[in-house]
Amino acid sequence: MLEEAIKERLCSKVSITAETFSRLISYTGYDSPEEMRKYLLDQNTSESATVLELILFPDEGFQAFIEEMIEACNPGKKEEEMICNRLINLELKAFLYFPGSAGFLVPIPDETILSFVSRLNICRKTDSRITEALFIFTDDPLKTRCKVSIRTSRWIQNEKNILFLLKIIEKMSSEKNNFLEYLSAALEFMTNPHPESDTLQALESERQRLIHILDASERQDHYTKNMPMEVMMLQGYRRISFERESFIRKINLFNTISKELL
Repeated sequence: MLEEAIKERLCSKVSITAETFSRLISYTGYDSPEEMRKYLLDQNTSESATVLELILFPDEGFQAFIEEMIEACNPGKKEEEMICNRLINLELKAFLYFPGSAGFLVPIPDETILSFVSRLNICRKTDSRITEALFIFTDDPLKTRCKVSIRTSRWIQNEKNILFLLKIIEKMSSEKNNFLEYLSAALEFMTNPHPESDTLQALESERQRLIHILDASERQDHYTKNMPMEVMMLQGYRRISFERESFIRKINLFNTISKELL
């Protein structure tokens, strides 16, 4: 069932949005559907496989759709390789629709299939205590979305982080409208090791680091507001580039998590 679901997803009709098409134009340099079609059909261009990977990237909806299948069959690396080999042997084709053009079939390269299946993280095992906590404290469809976020995240699954995540689920799950945001922030925080032995101390250090970057950016903006670009280049001044609102939101999320877990 899992193999069949992946095959259907890869071979389904994909409508390329104007936004996605714009990104593909910047990547390939081709600005018409016909040029893009020729580019994707060129089997001698390795970059075309990368472009197809971007088009066929597994979205959250598909990840949620296969979550129960993954839990039921509990695949390992051997099963993942078996699925990949079978799909490659089928010589699959994707049906793509670009804005303002008729659709066309594109053969799916082996490396695109391997990349797609790899991104599904079907072999990633979640600690049973976390699954049980989600069963107790969350309801569907939020429960499934949480499982997908945890399975597909690159967070370091050690004992300290597991206990921290269990607290997040227990204390923050009542915030149903924002819980996924709290969970995503926590998972991102746990993708890197932290020198502090106490998780809350590490979280506070990360919050202070973000505040420092935000403050430095604001001071830089004030300093360079009326400075000519030529002067900035001569002085070797480098702008701090980031999404300000995203930083502020993450700082606030960390602050709330720390207060709730104390």
